[in-house]
Amino acid sequence: MNKRSQSNGWGLTSSSLHPGVVRTDLARYLFDSEKASNNPFAKLTMKAVALFTRDVSKGADTHVWLAAGNGLEVGGKFYVDMKARVLGDQARDGGMARRLWEESGRIVGEILEGGEG
Repeated sequence: MNKRSQSNGWGLTSSSLHPGVVRTDLARYLFDSEKASNNPFAKLTMKAVALFTRDVSKGADTHVWLAAGNGLEVGGKFYVDMKARVLGDQARDGGMARRLWEESGRIVGEILEGGEG
C-alpha cells in the first residue's frame, strides 16, 4: 500500500504492526462469563495468562506512536514495540504482494457490486 501511495501520489503512509498479546475482555464471547467468574480453575487460568500478556494501553503504544509520526519515515515497514522489524522472504515477495492486491480488489469489488457489507 505504501509503495502504491508513493508511486500514485496519494499522500498516504501505510505501516503494519503487531500489538502483542493484549489482555482484553474479548473472551466474554468465547465463554459464559458468569460461569467462568465462579470457577476457581478459570480464575487461576486468567491470572496465569495475565503474566504473559500486556494491558490495553501497552498494546496500543505502537499504534499511537505510528499515528503520531514523530517526524519519522515509518511507511512500508512492520513494527513491534515501536521498532521496525525485518519481515520474512514471503512477506517481502513482490509477486505475492501483487496477487494479494489483485485478489483483495476482486473480493472487495464483488462485495461492493453485490451490495453486501
